[in-house]
Formats: sequence, structure tokens, C-alpha cells
Amino acid sequence: MVTQIIGTFTPQQTHFSPKKTPAASRLEPIEIKNLSLQALARTEPLSHLAQDYGVSRKFLYQQAAKASDALDEAFASSVDDQKVLFYLPVTKDWIR
Repeated sequence: MVTQIIGTFTPQQTHFSPKKTPAASRLEPIEIKNLSLQALARTEPLSHLAQDYGVSRKFLYQQAAKASDALDEAFASSVDDQKVLFYLPVTKDWIR
């Protein structure tokens, strides 16, 4: 059986479907920002929001977590502002 196949040519076209580009990668940064804010605000269920934008709920949760972390950092207490960052040695030559 194998010997019959060897040497014969049968044109077979294999159709490969191109990989779909995830919808999230096609979004502009401002769209992702707005989407993150909507996810944080919970104005509508995340599943509806994901369906409207063609993204996954996992993506929405990730973006909401990033936005939440950024807000936490922006409004963190300023206790670290009193921390000494470095010492600057000053000599008489430097003053002159």
C-alpha cells in the first residue's frame, strides 16, 4: 500500500486559517483606559462590557486591576516623602 503511494502526486490543499488578532490588541490606549474605568465603575456587568468591546472578561479583570493599582499608588499616603533619598557631600571647593 505504501509503495503505491510513493511516487504518486495528489494535490492536496491544506487551508490554514490565519490566526485571529485578539480584539484587545486592536484597541487604542485611550480605549483601554476608558474600558478600565468602566470596569472599575461596574456600571454594567463585565460580561456585557466584554461582549460590547469583543474582549475577554479575563482581559477586563487584568485592566481593572492595573487601573486600581495605579489609583492606589496615586492616592497613597505621603509618608515616603520624608524619607531621605540620598546624601550630598558639600566641600568648601564646591561652595566656592
